[in-house]
Amino acid sequence: KQGKDIHTQTASQIFQLSLDEVTSDLRRQAKAINFGIIYGMGAHRLSRELNIPYKSAKLFIDKYFEQFPQVLGYIDSTIQFAKEHGEVFTLFGRKRKIPEIQSKNHGLLSQGERIAVNTTIQGTAADIVKFAIIRCFELLQDEKLQSKLILQIHDELIFESPKHEVETVLPKIRFAMENASMLDVPLVVDIRSGNNWAEIH
Repeated sequence: KQGKDIHTQTASQIFQLSLDEVTSDLRRQAKAINFGIIYGMGAHRLSRELNIPYKSAKLFIDKYFEQFPQVLGYIDSTIQFAKEHGEVFTLFGRKRKIPEIQSKNHGLLSQGERIAVNTTIQGTAADIVKFAIIRCFELLQDEKLQSKLILQIHDELIFESPKHEVETVLPKIRFAMENASMLDVPLVVDIRSGNNWAEIH
């Protein structure tokens, strides 16, 4: 809501530094922690990802949950729900069955736990992108624009536009994407144009 960078903020809190003191390397580590932890990455994997000792990785994770106990609470409650019901839902009600969560095999059970948390977060993100695609498609149709949506890559949408439409279509696409769904926090869209994808990526 304040427009701060979440990875820089995490690095600041975990490493107990001011925002100005956070280096790009520390931000990269915080980003790995932010995404890794909520998708079930343990200390072993984090130590490999960041090329740091196991003890350091475990300390990062411990500090993370110390700073953000609600994240741990969310993970635990999601896993508990999956165990009780054998399924989880995205924020918008899309369901995924998780038979692995009932397994007696420890490896399969752990996989089921990761799937449960991953589905609720990444599945919700996927829903939002689909809403954005629909809104953008309807916008281009309704306004009879020549611009076309040609590709989705994770949370990015790639459009192809005639040069004379670029300045007109950019703010419209941004508005359509940022209003694809109303959450408690704003959806912020970075938007760029260029002669080809390489120029803007």
